[in-house]
This record gives sequence, C-alpha cells and structure tokens, in this order.
Amino acid sequence: LRELVAQTRSGLVAAGLVPRDRVAVVCTNTRAAVVSVLAATSGGLVAVLLDPNCAVAEMREQIETIGAAIVLTGTPLAEDLHVRSATPVGAEVAGIDPLPDGPATAAATPAPHDLAVMLFTSGTAGSPKAAMISHDNLTSNQDAVLSTDGSALDEHSVVLAAIPISHMYGFNISLLTTLRAGGRVVLAKGFSSQECGRLVREHRVDRFAGVPPMWRALIDSDLPDDTFADVIRIASGASALHPRLWQEFKDRFGIELQEGYGLTETSPTVTSHIGIPVRPGTVGKPAPGVEVKVVDGDGNEVPFDDSGEIKVRGPNVFLGYWE
Repeated sequence: LRELVAQTRSGLVAAGLVPRDRVAVVCTNTRAAVVSVLAATSGGLVAVLLDPNCAVAEMREQIETIGAAIVLTGTPLAEDLHVRSATPVGAEVAGIDPLPDGPATAAATPAPHDLAVMLFTSGTAGSPKAAMISHDNLTSNQDAVLSTDGSALDEHSVVLAAIPISHMYGFNISLLTTLRAGGRVVLAKGFSSQECGRLVREHRVDRFAGVPPMWRALIDSDLPDDTFADVIRIASGASALHPRLWQEFKDRFGIELQEGYGLTETSPTVTSHIGIPVRPGTVGKPAPGVEVKVVDGDGNEVPFDDSGEIKVRGPNVFLGYWE
C-alpha cells in the first residue's frame, strides 16, 4: 500500500499540484480510491471525497465549489490506480489520462491543524456544504476509538468496509482507524445481503458497521442464522435504530447491534457502545476526549430525559464549512 501511495503521490506532483490544492476523488470502495486519497493527503494536498452515487450535475457543482485542481476517478478496467480525468478548474471532464510514473516523492509533514479532507454534508439547512476536516480531527478520533476500553482493534482485526468510504464513518473508522491499528480492511463495493454474508465468511470478518436498512435486509434474507457467529462487533449509525429492529436482529443472528452517534463534522464518532452493555434505543457513552451536552433554546443544559439541542466539543470537531 505504501508503494502504491508513493507512486500516485509522485504522479500528482508531476502533474503540477502544490500543497493545499484540492484533489477530488470519486470515492468508490476500491483500492484505487484508498490509494488516491492517501496519496493526496500524504502529499500535503486536500482530498475531497465525492459520492459516486450523486447526480452528475451535483458532482460537477461540488467540483467547481471547492475549486478542484484535478479529479481522480476509477474505471472497471483500471482499478489499481485512479486516472486523471480533469485538470484546470472548470474544464470539461473528458478523456482518460493515466497519472505519470516517476521517482517516489517523499511524504509531506503537514501540521496537525492543516486541512486534510473535505466531504459534502447536508447536516445543516440549504444545499450540501463541504465540511473541512484537519489531520488532527482525523487522528484524534482514531485515538478516541482505539483508546476506548473494550475496543480491541489491533493487527489481528478484519474489518468489512460495508459503508461507502465517501462517508466519514466508512472513511475514518472502517478504513483509516483499521489501517492505523494494523488490521485488514475488506472493501465491499456495494451492499447486498448475500455479498455481505459471503465476505464475512470468506475473510473471517470480526467487525463491521452499517445502517438500519441493512439490518432489515439481512434479517429478511436467507442467510444462515450463524452467518455472524465469529463477528464480535457490529455498529449501527446514520439513523435511529428502533429497539424492535435491534431485537429482531439479535433473535435472528445472536449478536447485539451497537448503536452510536456521530457526524461528518465530528470526524465522526461522538458516542458509542464500545466496551459497555448495550441499551437498545440509546447511543452509548461519549468517546474519550469528546464532551457532549444537551441544551435548550437559551443554551442552558436541560434536565435528564428532556429534549434539546446536542452540543459537541473536542479535538474531533471540524474546522468549519468551505467558504
């Protein structure tokens, strides 16, 4: 992986890119996307993770919004490395031009608060905005997950990246945190119940994360009840997990889903059930170093069990929205 990243990093430098230039990566769950993002961020550039499922017009607008110097996109025939499909801002995305080979370029040494990646999110009102995530945002959240009692993520772990790496959980937790621990990442190019079951069995996956519609699909599938017998942790996020669905999954497969809470803007983990008993209908405890409180319209903390606005503070909180 280091060799592939160094090769692509050299290609980006040879293409004339300089630190802080934005590199748009159409982030499918392939080795090509992983290599491209790591090449950009390790070269002092900013990787902008684009969801390949968004409309072409929306993607073009996003590319223009962040002023991408280059767009990297994979093809079914060239998965090992990404290809360059656009250079100057505003240029038509046309043609395929392989990144040039060249001598290995040493990795940059960005400052902790330097911008590392951007992801578009609809977390606030209006059109999607590009959330700016620093190197320290990413590594601090990795530290928080790895240091949580009961995490046990290490070089023996095998993690299924079932969530797209164009989303913050798939990117920083399933992918980067696993690599940080020295574990193995199994990249799922799309979700289906049968493919999920196959990958878990074939690669002896011991943990993965997903969203409630995935749990419903798995429950309703014809997968054997012992499909996840060797899995030690399945995390659930993105939307609320109904206790009834939680119970159905446990009854079907004999494993308790662990619901957590996070945001693109918090890199992403805020709370999790790692290392504590699961309480269906709740999202666990704050990650180490992350503070959470619930306040009313005047900013005063609300009594237990009252509703309000969630406030989060910690080194994982993003730098803001682009422009």
